[in-house]
Amino acid sequence: MEEVNRRLEVCHPDNPAFGAVELVMLYEKVDRLNARDIVISRAGGIDRSPCGAGTGARVTDLFTKEKLKMDEEYCLESFLGTQFVGRVLEALDVGSFRGALPEIRGSPYITGKHRFILEPGDPLLEELVV
Repeated sequence: MEEVNRRLEVCHPDNPAFGAVELVMLYEKVDRLNARDIVISRAGGIDRSPCGAGTGARVTDLFTKEKLKMDEEYCLESFLGTQFVGRVLEALDVGSFRGALPEIRGSPYITGKHRFILEPGDPLLEELVV
């Protein structure tokens, strides 16, 4: 992820707040409408779900490359077997790019709650405060 951010300039055409790759999805194609994945965050955590944002991105990418038709369902399965199903509701433009409005169906279950304590003098304080 760090290497991608070093080598590529990431710039959302309408929202400058989105200027870096924050998640990496590794996936394997099962068939034209199905794939399995694992999603890794910048902090090194993994998503037990197939990732809603990632599913929307895959659906949009496939649609804009004409590999997925409007309203056709695409299933993304996590490494644990949980599934999200996505489809394109509407074609749209994002800046000068062809895009889509995806709909995602699935359940991302909470697996834990965390309490973070930030102490003065912690050398990682700046890294932890987002």
